[in-house]
Amino acid sequence: MKKLIVVVSVFCLLDIPLVSYGQSIPAVPDLTKFTEQSRSHIEIIISEKIKTHFGFDVQYRSLSDPNEFVRVVYKHVPSTFREPNKDADYRLFSQKIDSLYSEKSTAGLMAELFSHADPVIVWRWRTKKDEKTGKTVADGKVEIWFQKADGDWLFATDQEISVEFLSERIDYKKKSMNLPVGRKYSLYGQPIIFKSDRPDILEALGRK
Repeated sequence: MKKLIVVVSVFCLLDIPLVSYGQSIPAVPDLTKFTEQSRSHIEIIISEKIKTHFGFDVQYRSLSDPNEFVRVVYKHVPSTFREPNKDADYRLFSQKIDSLYSEKSTAGLMAELFSHADPVIVWRWRTKKDEKTGKTVADGKVEIWFQKADGDWLFATDQEISVEFLSERIDYKKKSMNLPVGRKYSLYGQPIIFKSDRPDILEALGRK
């Protein structure tokens, strides 16, 4: 009897959200029905002139309903750059895609990286105007699609996705440096990791 009471007490304390693992879930929003509102790079600054780009964070608004919004985190191959001197183009040191992109302008490079990026996290929500205050407030639940390592989508509502910044000790020119190398998004133990390649960082550090 005592064991039963303990079990019931534990479950009463848990706030179980709507989470779906692999079974039928709502379809990921069709972005052809939305227009882009804003776009930012997902990146880390390794040093004053060296950055690694991992993806994009884009917000969209519905073409048919101005109160419906979607935010998408896109992921592409990690791309490490050294900022150019004066008017020179960015130099790209990511070995996996260097042959495709190294001579492109910055704008052209970002556009091409975006064309090769895949959505890995999607939020959808609605807003409405509060009749009393006149302010814009949330209208209903925030839906979340989170891509697992196997490619399937995890679906949840009204949950916070944690973000952890990653660092790594790198030896360079007889010095040991603790450098930022990426970030990790997590939802219910499922991770999405954005991480620089160590050889790319070392090559970028070695170039003037």
